[in-house]
Amino acid sequence: ISATCSIRGVFFGLSQIAPCHYNKNMAESLEAKTFLIWDVFSNEIFPLTGEELVAGRSEGDLLFEDTELSGRHCRFFLEENKWHFEDLGSTNGSLVNGAEQLPNAPPHLIGPFHVVIFGSQIIVVLDQQITKIKDRQQLLDYISKNCDNKYVFEAIKKKSVFFMKAKFPQMVLR
Repeated sequence: ISATCSIRGVFFGLSQIAPCHYNKNMAESLEAKTFLIWDVFSNEIFPLTGEELVAGRSEGDLLFEDTELSGRHCRFFLEENKWHFEDLGSTNGSLVNGAEQLPNAPPHLIGPFHVVIFGSQIIVVLDQQITKIKDRQQLLDYISKNCDNKYVFEAIKKKSVFFMKAKFPQMVLR
């Protein structure tokens, strides 16, 4: 299955429009170990299924037309039943919950509501807990614990209205 989405990237004051292409088979069912990633600007959710998902500008499973990304920028991977994030030697590096993830540094353990930034992309990691969220404020409260950058959090806050309406309309929007 191939999906195309439009991403409006705002990262520390920079803005751009970048299409995203997802190349993995998304038909696999969600298992307990499965996480989802919410691409904030495209308002798309992609499952982290299988063992690995590579993101970049020209190589990988999740491709972004983003000049801030390296060809094969980073990966999300499963190890010992836990998801990790790793920068794959990119030129510009990545951030996980505000901490710089230097190229070729040890992988970072990720969990629900963690915020991962690479290039102009802002990704929020989700899991089955998202179905238990009662309203938008509760979602933002969880995310704010992992996002100390006010510009990034404001972008997430603005997009969360569209996310909740489109993906979880049964929740109360506040």
